[in-house]
Order: sequence, then structure tokens, then C-alpha cells
Amino acid sequence: MTFGALALVVATSAALADSPKVRAVDISAYKDKLQVLTDATGGTYVVHYEKGGKSHIFYGEGTSLYSQIVVGSSSSDTTWGLDTYSPRVWRSLRASIEMKEDGTYRRYCAENGDEEFTELTRLPDAAAATVIAKSKFLTSATMYVPFGLARDDKGVYYYVDQLTTDYGGKGYRLWIGKKGRMKQVPLADVSDDTGGGVFSTKTGDLHFVLEQGDNGNGVESFGASWVRGDKTTTLKPLNTFTNSWLIHSELGIYKFMGALCENQRAPENKTMLPH
Repeated sequence: MTFGALALVVATSAALADSPKVRAVDISAYKDKLQVLTDATGGTYVVHYEKGGKSHIFYGEGTSLYSQIVVGSSSSDTTWGLDTYSPRVWRSLRASIEMKEDGTYRRYCAENGDEEFTELTRLPDAAAATVIAKSKFLTSATMYVPFGLARDDKGVYYYVDQLTTDYGGKGYRLWIGKKGRMKQVPLADVSDDTGGGVFSTKTGDLHFVLEQGDNGNGVESFGASWVRGDKTTTLKPLNTFTNSWLIHSELGIYKFMGALCENQRAPENKTMLPH
């Protein structure tokens, strides 16, 4: 673990912070390069693919189309693919839009190591222009990402999330409770540095000792505790990557996230992942 950055102390209000609102996205810089794809169940995918540059995907099932968080891309002379952050996709946390060698398109969701493809149809230019004109292009509805997760020996979870960089980052929230009954707890103060985070409330302090991973899995915690007065309760830290399904589908915190493959279910034969 590397120590060297000065602690960044962020004072926050004791009141619960309001979530940000989605806002309109200006697509004028690439409007004439958009492709409109549809699936058989009413999904609309508006894609701007820029080889070697910044690409964009908007998705929705109506006229409100939400920006997707693009986390990777691949291409050849005749194909391309864009990967998006999709935290309810089992294990991989990714979905993708692909153009194949034959010029057809598909959406890909990973489920328990198996491949799950949905064929997409590209609309003709005139129909695509109508969709673009009628649609509202909005920022991502996935506003928060995990910071740290821990659990005590009675099944009570302690979870901290933070705003995505698109919404300014930081903006920490603390949640405490059992699955499906998590409650947001007002924060009085936050200390966030290379050693971890201390999230202070009126009744106690949540301590996460964290390590920044370099394997694409984000922040991994290797120590956690809840301190109330003179009493310290040691918590079991849980990896936020391998427990993404728990965080986004079982704790009951997140509802609509506007991401690809959002309604995918975990396989019935799912096995417990390492923490």
C-alpha cells in the first residue's frame, strides 16, 4: 500500500444529500454520425462509433435515451465493438454493442460465463433521423458507483457509494442495514485518502482501509470497522467487484439505472463468488 497523498477532508451536511438529476446531452458535434439500432422488444440504441476517438451509446425503451458509460472498445477493418459499464450483468459487469463482419449488429450480455446475444436492426437513414429528432438524449442514469462494502456477523451491511465522474465524483453516501432494508445514514464528515476512508455520522464512524487496485476492479477493501464511542466492531470487508450483483440487485438501494442488460437475472445455479 502506498502512502504519500495528503488526506482530503470533505465536510458534508448532516442532512441526506439529494441525488443529482439527469440533464440533456448536446449531440450536435456528432449528430450526423449517429446510427440507430433497435431490438425486438422495443429497445433503442443510438450509437456514435469513433475509431481511435471518443464513442457514445445512448439507450432507452422510449423517447428518453440515457448515455452509457463506455469502458472499452475493439475494432478491425470490418468490425467494431463498444463495452459499457453494466453493474447488473452477472460477473463481468459489462455489456457491449458490436458490428460483425457481415455488417449486422448485436448486443452482448455475459451471464455466468455463457454468451447471450441479442440481434439488433439498423434503421434506414430516414427512420433513424425521425428517432433522433423525437428523442431526448440524457446523461447516464447510473449516477453512483461503489466505494466500499462490509458486513458484520449478524448480516448487517455497511456500504458507501460515490458519484460517478460524470456527476462530479465524491458525493459519498452511507447505507446501513440488512438486505432489502438498507437505510441511508446522514454523514457529518468524510476523510478520504490513500489509506482509505472514515465516514462519520452522529452515532458512529465507519472505517474502511482500502487499496487502489490496478486490475480494473476498482477499490478493494482489506479492512473495515464500525466505531461507536469506545466500542469497535470489526467488519468483514467485501470486494465490491465480485459482489456487484449483491450491491446492485439484492441490497435494495438501486432501482432504475438505465444501463444495457439491466433486467438480466443471475443464473439459477449461481455459485458464491470469492469476497
